[in-house]
Amino acid sequence: GLLQFRTRRGRVAILGDLLFTLLCMKTRLLLASVLVAAAARVQAQTVVVVPCDLDNTLYEDPAGALSNGQGTSIFVGRPSGGLLRRAVLRFNVAGTIPSGAHILAASLSFNVFNSPAGAALDVTGHRVMEAWGEGPSAATSGGGGQGVPAQAGDATWIHRIYPGLFWATVGGTFEPAASFTMTTPQTGLATSPSTAQFVTNVQHWLDHPTQNFGLLLKMVNETLSPSARRIDSRESTGVRPSLSVTYVMAPVGTYGSGCPVGAATFACAFIGVPAGGSTMQITQANGPAPGIGANFFSLELNPAGITLFPSCSLYLSGMLVAGNTFLLDGTGSATSPFAVPQGFPGYLIFTQSAALANSPIGVVASNAAFIRLQ
Repeated sequence: GLLQFRTRRGRVAILGDLLFTLLCMKTRLLLASVLVAAAARVQAQTVVVVPCDLDNTLYEDPAGALSNGQGTSIFVGRPSGGLLRRAVLRFNVAGTIPSGAHILAASLSFNVFNSPAGAALDVTGHRVMEAWGEGPSAATSGGGGQGVPAQAGDATWIHRIYPGLFWATVGGTFEPAASFTMTTPQTGLATSPSTAQFVTNVQHWLDHPTQNFGLLLKMVNETLSPSARRIDSRESTGVRPSLSVTYVMAPVGTYGSGCPVGAATFACAFIGVPAGGSTMQITQANGPAPGIGANFFSLELNPAGITLFPSCSLYLSGMLVAGNTFLLDGTGSATSPFAVPQGFPGYLIFTQSAALANSPIGVVASNAAFIRLQ
């Protein structure tokens, strides 16, 4: 029968439902989808590194007198006995990723040069809501932690562009809800998780480049002292801040990797032209042979995936819908039809196959595959 559940019920519930569905499901789901214009072929995602094209530090100062536009470091947190610092960064998304791409995953990376605090500390990233500047100021003394007098074009604690344009909110105007939370070490590389909200932000920056005002980084605990992180800026000779972005151009594609089966991985793909009223095929390869499996569908993707067991992840999130079963032949292959009704422009539909197997949880999952609705 038809089964619906949400990932927030937990890993145990997900695995139980997967097993129950694989054993008991007899009917096929006709899932509402799409009119996608273009002959489609299976295409893996592209991963690019997007450079930082602006960065600065907002030094807490009621007069907005300090900045560090061209310095080799940016700062987040509070130095011992000092005032707060927040960092702002912008990335050239539209200049790096082709127009019309669909963002599947995005993560921020930067290098912590040093910090007075040895413990790992959490930093949040927030979408900035106003344009800001990187002027010619360059703090060199003490690594730049104290800033230098702001110059024309700089961002400060109260100015988004010094000296005449002010933040609507002192300390930077940004979305209160964090796009992600990342753990930073005392020294070394830090990378944010790829969250649904951050993916939405990067997609917005690509689709609306004039509204790309970047990110603001702040400590989760801004009262903690000392907590300041000195981070290599885009002007440094070290590891400069960057975004790693995964995107696709085709209306049909794949994401992630399937679970290991022998020397390869379990794979699935949509095949055909996904026009309304047509029938596509969902194919499986390198499954546990011979065997039985089922396709699951969702309108949402979990970019990081939920680990089922090592090297095996569930990429679907939100509401999952169980679809048709399939039989894997002696080579671990199968093909099953997928009816494509019309409607729902702008949405994506993701699928992932699961099959009974001799694994730590009794099943293996494929990579995710998707179609884009138009």
